[in-house]
Amino acid sequence: MEEPNWKDLLAFSKRERNGILTLLILIVLTLAGRTILPEFVQKEMSISDEAYKRMDSLQQKIITLEKDNEVYQSSYYKPKKNNPKQNGNTELTPFKFNPNTLTKSGWKNLGFSDRDVNMIMNFKDAGGSFHKKQDLKKLYCISDIQYKKLEPYIQLEVDTLKLERSGNKSHAFKGVVKLNDADTVDLLKIPGIGPFYARQILKYREMLGGFVLPEQISEVYGLEKKYKKLLPYVKVDTLNIRKININKAKYYDILKHPYIDKTLAYQITEYRRLNGSFEDFEEVRKMKNIPDSILKKIEPYLKVK
Repeated sequence: MEEPNWKDLLAFSKRERNGILTLLILIVLTLAGRTILPEFVQKEMSISDEAYKRMDSLQQKIITLEKDNEVYQSSYYKPKKNNPKQNGNTELTPFKFNPNTLTKSGWKNLGFSDRDVNMIMNFKDAGGSFHKKQDLKKLYCISDIQYKKLEPYIQLEVDTLKLERSGNKSHAFKGVVKLNDADTVDLLKIPGIGPFYARQILKYREMLGGFVLPEQISEVYGLEKKYKKLLPYVKVDTLNIRKININKAKYYDILKHPYIDKTLAYQITEYRRLNGSFEDFEEVRKMKNIPDSILKKIEPYLKVK
C-alpha cells in the first residue's frame, strides 16, 4: 500500500482557502475594534456630558427669569401709596349740577377721570339714581373729601308727584307726551318719571319697534305697578311702527323682539322653509300651539312684504 504524501495532507482546497481568509479578516477587525471603540465611546460620552451641562445652565436661567417676573408683577400690581385718587385728593372744579341728569362730559368737567366717569355712568345705566345728596357717597369712586367739596353744589330734581299731592299745581305737568316720538327730555316732564325710567322707556320702545298701546308701558322694567298713574300723560301714534318682515328676517332677527321666544321664532322660519313665503298673517294664525294672546300682541309688529 502506497504511503500518503505529506504535501497532500497540508494542501487546501479553494473553498477552504476562502474560509481561512475570511476568518483572518474577522480576527483583524476584532482586534482593531478593541483598540478604537473605547476611544469613540469616550468621545460620545464627553459630548453627552457637555449637552447636560448646557441644559442645566439653561434651566437655571429660566428659573431666574421666572423669579424676576414674579418680583416685577408683585411690584407692578402693588397699589401706589401716593396715588391722589386713592387718597381722595383728586382736584375737582365744582359747579351746580344734578347728578341724575349730568352727562358724561359734565362729570369730566367736574374733574373726574375717565375711569371714574365710566363707573358713575355704569351705576346710572344699571338703574341707580340719587334721591338725596348723601347718595353720592355710595359711589366707590367718590371719597369723603370729594363729597364734602361737591355737596354745596348738588341740586336734585323736584318730584312732581309730591308737588301734586301737596296741592301745588303750578309746577305740575299738564300736557301729553307722544311715547313714540319722545326723547329723554320729553319723558322727564311726566310726573313720576326720572332719568332711570326715561331710559328704560326708550330702551323698551327700541326693542318693540314702537308702542301700539299706552298700556304697554306697564311692560317697562320698574313701571309694572305705577303705570296707571302715567297713562293720563301719554299717548301713542302707530304710523311709524317698525315691523319685521317674516319672509326675509333671519331666526335671530325675529328672536330679538320681546314678544317672540325661541320656539315661535323657530316655527316661523321653519314654516317658511317648508312652505315658502307667507302670503298674509292668517298663515301665522294657522300655525300650531300659538296662543291667541301672543298672536294679538305680535300682529302689529309683523309684515309679509
